[in-house]
Amino acid sequence: MPIAAAAIAGGATLLGGLFGGNAAADASRRQADALREDARNRMFNPVGTTNRFGTSTSQIDPATGKVISAGYELSPELKAFQDRFMTQAGGGLTQIENAPGMYAPLTGAARSMYDLGAQYLAQSPEEVAAKYMRQQQDLIDPSRQRSFAQLQQNMFNTGTGGLSVGATGMRPGGGEGLRAANPQMEAYYNAQAQQDRQLALDAERMGMERYKFGQGLFRTGTETLGDYYGGLTDAYKPFTAAMGGVTGLEKTGRLSFEDMIRLGEAGKGGPSNAAGITAQFGADAYSPFGALFSGAGKSPELSDALSRYLRGSGTTALDTSAYGSGLSGYQRAQTDIYGRP
Repeated sequence: MPIAAAAIAGGATLLGGLFGGNAAADASRRQADALREDARNRMFNPVGTTNRFGTSTSQIDPATGKVISAGYELSPELKAFQDRFMTQAGGGLTQIENAPGMYAPLTGAARSMYDLGAQYLAQSPEEVAAKYMRQQQDLIDPSRQRSFAQLQQNMFNTGTGGLSVGATGMRPGGGEGLRAANPQMEAYYNAQAQQDRQLALDAERMGMERYKFGQGLFRTGTETLGDYYGGLTDAYKPFTAAMGGVTGLEKTGRLSFEDMIRLGEAGKGGPSNAAGITAQFGADAYSPFGALFSGAGKSPELSDALSRYLRGSGTTALDTSAYGSGLSGYQRAQTDIYGRP
């Protein structure tokens, strides 16, 4: 492409860019101005309100139009109720402070149960059973000795001390059978054996019960300690309930302030028009002249035509098939750019 043709095409592109850039800059300034005006129109404008529960107020700087303070006051009735709740809350705080001393005996009781439970669990059930067996045998031994002495005296008086009966032969397996024994002495020792057997069963049961009792002492101590902490927690309930009344009344009185906020938001401008302003910016930024010149500068057909024209040729390489297929190749070659001979 000759330099002159390239320059003309480049100039068209540049001219299109200038048109488009100026349009975008103008649109950007209009968009900024519109957004500022939209924000100014929607500036918060609170309105003081009064209802059954309170009154809201606000102060606006006359120079800037901005809110510099806002607040509310409870009605005299609500304020009086709130003061009474605050008095109860003070009493609740006193109860919280006194609770540790009030429930302190529970911690001592829990500690004693832990110590006693540890003593019970210091011995195994077998050791407890053996101890119980010895204690019971110590208790009944004197009576057994006396019974044995009486039995011997009776046998002496009746002359049956040397009597022995009840012997048995060899057992089928080859073992020795029972030897002969004095019937009264055998009955005495059999009764004593039955008594010892019952004592052994009682001792085993006592060992297990004593161990379970020790475990129960630990559980009871833990429950008692839980009662201590539960009492401390419950001591907060009067204070919490009173403060709940205070904050509930405060929320009720704040309704006037919330009404003021809603009225202030709805008082000017309505909803924001920022989305519409942004959409308008896209339309304003478009330049039809800029698009026309930029497209022309980038057209290869225009560049090629300019190149041929500047070389002095009346022919063009443009496809002329659109002007009719009846033209011969020679006729098409001899036509100008408008398809004329």
